[in-house]
Amino acid sequence: MVHHSWRARRKVSAATWLLVIPSVKPSWSRQAISTLKGDGGVKFEYLVVDNTKFNYGVSGSWNLGADRVIKEKLDWLIICSESMRFGPNGAADIQRHLTEASENTMVVEADNGIGWHLIAFRRQLIETVGYFEELFFPAYFEDNDYSYRYNLAYKENPHWEWHKVPVDATLLGVAQGILHIKENIQFVDLKELYTKKWGGSPKEKFKHPYNDKKLDYRYAQRIRREPCESE
Repeated sequence: MVHHSWRARRKVSAATWLLVIPSVKPSWSRQAISTLKGDGGVKFEYLVVDNTKFNYGVSGSWNLGADRVIKEKLDWLIICSESMRFGPNGAADIQRHLTEASENTMVVEADNGIGWHLIAFRRQLIETVGYFEELFFPAYFEDNDYSYRYNLAYKENPHWEWHKVPVDATLLGVAQGILHIKENIQFVDLKELYTKKWGGSPKEKFKHPYNDKKLDYRYAQRIRREPCESE
């Protein structure tokens, strides 16, 4: 089975969301979910992408979640690392932040060094900026790419807001997925790819991908496709 999901009461408030977890160690994703399910009576709909069956990569996994958010017209895509462990108030914190977010809030990011291990994107942002770049495989620089594209789009949407918020949660450690996957991550190649696309890393120079004026910040390639039908 490529991915499995637990469908719960999706709408517990005025906001709706899907939480996606890219997984390379299923026992860790189960532990993350168990700590999120057990607090405060808040229910989450989630999608666990089992990359031990077919490796979509980090951004490819996120895009599977983005597909559902757009198709089902949910309000938020929540990206969650399987390294996350939630405290008693973790789920309630997420619910409160997303429910109380202003219409101008496009991104809600967990503070205290958690960052992109727990971050939520409003559907309207994904519809404007586009999908996550799957060329950065299996991981790294996909967050840099999307952040820079957000900044480019922000110039046309100066009312947008990106907030960092406290959440009752801890991170077991950054880059834990490297320890559990068979893919050989070529950091130098990934950095070169990012530099080719944006003219520098971290100091980007291009306003268009690959300095091609026919392309805009929405441009991202989706290349990770499962070779057989999902179960």
